[in-house]
Amino acid sequence: MIKNNKSFYSKILLAGEYTVMTDGFALAIPFRKYSGKFILNQEKVQLELRDLYYYLIENNLDTYFDLKQMLVDIESGLYYKADIPVGYGLGSSGALIAALYECYGYEDYSDFNQLKLILSKAECAFHGTSSGMDPIVSYVNQPVLFTREGIKLISEEILHLNDFFLIDTGIPRSTSHYVQIYKQKYENLVGFKSQVKTLESLNAMLIDSILGNQLKELKTIIKKVSLLQFEYFKEMIPADFLELWSHGLKTDDFYLKLCGAGGGGMILGWSENPTFDCKYPIIKL
Repeated sequence: MIKNNKSFYSKILLAGEYTVMTDGFALAIPFRKYSGKFILNQEKVQLELRDLYYYLIENNLDTYFDLKQMLVDIESGLYYKADIPVGYGLGSSGALIAALYECYGYEDYSDFNQLKLILSKAECAFHGTSSGMDPIVSYVNQPVLFTREGIKLISEEILHLNDFFLIDTGIPRSTSHYVQIYKQKYENLVGFKSQVKTLESLNAMLIDSILGNQLKELKTIIKKVSLLQFEYFKEMIPADFLELWSHGLKTDDFYLKLCGAGGGGMILGWSENPTFDCKYPIIKL
């Protein structure tokens, strides 16, 4: 029988898209609009969980997970029920791995850096590679700051996110596809590395302004992030949203930025004007 079937939430990467791949700072928060949890459903076997079980066995992850009990539960109708959109950059697989560790993980780690490494090994079943960022945010269920020195849990009380919002593009996408585009540009496009370094610095400043509730600085920095991504990460912006992105930059009514890998899913936005004009429905954080 599963030890715990509590819900685990989706996540939003507020800052750090792509630059986290070169050890840049990143800030992610749980997004409690969507969640997933394990239930026991006697009627059927969820084949995706059986595939995950075999991956964990083949990669010797029984060191960290009670896979014998997991298999018993799978055969008894273990089912992962979630409403987190897949391919939206909201950490759907991360929430699953967090739930998996809660139910079948052997140890209660106080060292979250070590736990992040374990969770990343399990999440590789879905992406081939994983930083472990998504599952650790879902697992601890609070904001997490990622630095070169490790991770730091952040109190939600110091975050003032009322001006942030999401736009649902309605376009599922593959993270790995856009990561590959990024890697090719990083290695082959003249001048792109320097723009990534600039974005890395801007992301660090954006995080500082969010954590310090520095509204004036935040507005200036997020506009710079939006402009840089519009100019150098255009492949990651869905074509139907380029005009809206540009409109925000021209009018200063709002600014848009990538929410994770981009290419679809959610777009992250910011506006200090609660009545700004947007032709798409927005989701407040």
